[in-house]
Amino acid sequence: FTYFDSNYNLYARHFHLNVLDDRCYLVHNLGDYNSNKVLSPSCNIVNKNTLDLINKYNVKAAYLSSELSIEQMCTLGKVKTNYSKGALVYGASLMMVTKHCFISKLKSLNRTNCGSCTLNNYSIVDEYNNKMNVYARCGECPELIIRNYKKINLIKNIKKLLNNGINRFMFVLTDETITELDSLKKSIMNNI
Repeated sequence: FTYFDSNYNLYARHFHLNVLDDRCYLVHNLGDYNSNKVLSPSCNIVNKNTLDLINKYNVKAAYLSSELSIEQMCTLGKVKTNYSKGALVYGASLMMVTKHCFISKLKSLNRTNCGSCTLNNYSIVDEYNNKMNVYARCGECPELIIRNYKKINLIKNIKKLLNNGINRFMFVLTDETITELDSLKKSIMNNI
C-alpha cells in the first residue's frame, strides 16, 4: 500500500496485510499454512494437481501464480474447488521475503527493529540495472520484502477472468503517483 504526505509526496511502503477479516489470513509460504487461510500468488499454484491438493484442506481462497498466462488462469478458474480463486491483476509481484534484515547487517547495526527499512527507500539493482524495491514487512522486522521491477497489469482481462471462475483480484500498490492511481482507478472502473 502507498501513502502520501500533506504535500502529495508519495512514500512507497509495503504493509503486509495479515488480517483480511477476523478469521482469514494471507499466507505467502505453504509451510505457514493452517486452517481457513488465503494463499497468495507466491504459493505457486500453477496446475490442476495443485488445486486438487489444496482442495483437501480448509482453504478460504487461493491466488493463482502470477507466472501463468491469462489462458492458463482461465483454464484453472473453471476447475471446481471448495474455495474461491484469485489473480494478481496489478502490481509488482513478490520476488523474495528475507528472514534476516540485510539492511541492518550492511549498516553494522546488529539489532532487530532498527527502523532503517521504514525510514529510507532501499532497492536492489541487478546486472541489467533493473531496480527492485525493498519494503519492510510491517510488524515483522527483521523480514524484508523484495518486489519485481516489472509490474503486472492484467486489468483489461478482469471480465474474462470473472467469466472463467476467478472472483478475487489483488492489486499491489507500491510507488504509484496520485496521477497514476487516478488512471488506475479509471482503468479498473472501465473493465469491471
